[in-house]
Amino acid sequence: SASKFVPEQFADGFLRSMPERYLFANPLDRITTEMTLAYDAREETARVRVISVQEPYVELAVIANDAPGLLAKICATFSAARFKVVSAQIYSWTNPDGSDRVLDLFWVRAGNDSAQAQRAVPGVQTELRRLLAGEISADDLVPSRGQEMRWNSRPAPKIEARVNIDSRSATNHTIVEVVTRDRRDLLYRLSRAISECGLSIYLAKINTEGDRVADVFYVCKPGGSKVTEQAEMAALEQTLLQTIADLEGAALVVEPAAQADAEH
Repeated sequence: SASKFVPEQFADGFLRSMPERYLFANPLDRITTEMTLAYDAREETARVRVISVQEPYVELAVIANDAPGLLAKICATFSAARFKVVSAQIYSWTNPDGSDRVLDLFWVRAGNDSAQAQRAVPGVQTELRRLLAGEISADDLVPSRGQEMRWNSRPAPKIEARVNIDSRSATNHTIVEVVTRDRRDLLYRLSRAISECGLSIYLAKINTEGDRVADVFYVCKPGGSKVTEQAEMAALEQTLLQTIADLEGAALVVEPAAQADAEH
């Protein structure tokens, strides 16, 4: 059952360490609901709850311990549940004890009505906890490539893959924008690729319009520094473009051209 109140120390820490954009983007009652959920889940490695429903979509809140590759692990559990992620907002905060936690919000669908997705939520939570405990791996949950290709076989307009890397606009993070055609497990593959490049995802904004996806990730290197070396940006761009090409079962044909926008 939900707590009737959140202790002042927890509430103060939550509100002070959450990004300003979260506080500005949400009404007070919404922030209170999610802060209460975060407090109730404070002793759990992960909790997944339905926040709202707008047929056929379900909004999920995921509370979990922050860790490298966490977004990819969450998306792996969504893949196992056959969720299609339509949009997402990724946030993090620091508890009074110094531990880092995330509040990730996803709009998903599974089938033509919300009931199917809602029924799958307890299983998603169980699998995420198993992933975080190291009992299973993300690859155990993600469909085989053959299944991905069947999902992608429906007719769709061609959308050229594009990756933009910007290390100037944000004060403490490098902004990575990926524009491509929507396909199954795309968010899982992209977030895993970013993690495998040794980068942490601080914030993500996921947007899907029809068959076109525009995903934006705020990333940093270990220790919190931005990606500023031209070679590092080119390698990141190459990795993401190759990830997209692999999903389409095609050779990489787009030459990397990371923007020379590092600060010197």
